Amino acid sequence: MLVTSRQFVVIETPSSAGHPNPLDGAQAHTVPESRTFVPICRLPATVPARVGRTELQAAECATGLGQTSTTLPIREGEKAGRCVVEDHWYRRMFASSPVAQALSDADGLFVDVNAAYCELVGLSSSELIGRSATVHTHPDDLPLHGSVEDLMAAGTAADEPVKVEVRFVLPNEEIRWVLLTLVPFTGPSDAEWTLGAALDITERKEVEDGILLASRTDQLTGALNRRGWSDHAVSLVDDDSVDTVVAVLDLDHFKQFNDHFGHAAGDALLRDFASAARGCIGVDGLLARWGGEEFVITLRNCDRRGALRSLEALAAATTSSGVTFSAGYTLQRPNEGLRSTLDRADALMFQAKRAGRNRMITDAPF
Repeated sequence: MLVTSRQFVVIETPSSAGHPNPLDGAQAHTVPESRTFVPICRLPATVPARVGRTELQAAECATGLGQTSTTLPIREGEKAGRCVVEDHWYRRMFASSPVAQALSDADGLFVDVNAAYCELVGLSSSELIGRSATVHTHPDDLPLHGSVEDLMAAGTAADEPVKVEVRFVLPNEEIRWVLLTLVPFTGPSDAEWTLGAALDITERKEVEDGILLASRTDQLTGALNRRGWSDHAVSLVDDDSVDTVVAVLDLDHFKQFNDHFGHAAGDALLRDFASAARGCIGVDGLLARWGGEEFVITLRNCDRRGALRSLEALAAATTSSGVTFSAGYTLQRPNEGLRSTLDRADALMFQAKRAGRNRMITDAPF
């Protein structure tokens, strides 16, 4: 006799060859706790590319949810090991899952969210149902939210789930990074719904950002290093830029300063110079330590006169240190790569050195 209880099956082996087939007249009843039982099926470790209520109610463990089943005697044309995951069990599984999950309709509006999802976004189910994920999505990630339909279509075509990293903004304005896994879900009347699972990856992103920042930053001064300048300077000069000036600066007689006052004093001088430079170039400026006592300043939305004012302000701010600098600066030309502009500024800085140091030189307008 086959006896079922929730997700378990108990098998009693017939004592004689004339016993009826185990599947004939099987009756369900509650399995006492003392009875020996084995799982009828287990939910898969990963979500299928397409899941729906009909799939969750699949009749065959082996061909539906891909589970193992206990081998039973069968007659020709019959299959054993059938299991039914009833709707209320699915509902309990969804509601109690520790994984944050949300179900959205064809319009992208929430039709169901579990407690873990509410906890993640800091909103109650009543505040979410009937609204879209834009209610808690970071403004900078809204374009990605708008492309979900295209992403889902591509994922369905490839028979793969869609995975995206987005930022959620909580009611207290805390920002959490989330890995969203989205799969198609068949809703009522075969409507195309979406099931989403959200994993909080904020700590991982903080570690990654810290590693990336360290690889792009000069540890002594906090300015960008060469790699950081290469990564950021090009993005700094966008389509809204009117003009961009690149300046190369080199501290005069820095080796003698180091030899006289010691390396600790030299390090302090470099840190103070970088701090003063950041204060003089403003929010549109980018500071990088190119190596040793050499620095590169990139000024967006700035002409030659504006660049000269910034450099003169820096010279005045560092007068008390007793160390001067030589600088070459130039304006980026149309259709010129920023690295070529940097090379010209570097050549102008060496002209300032040869001309006697403690001066700023630019080239003639083109």
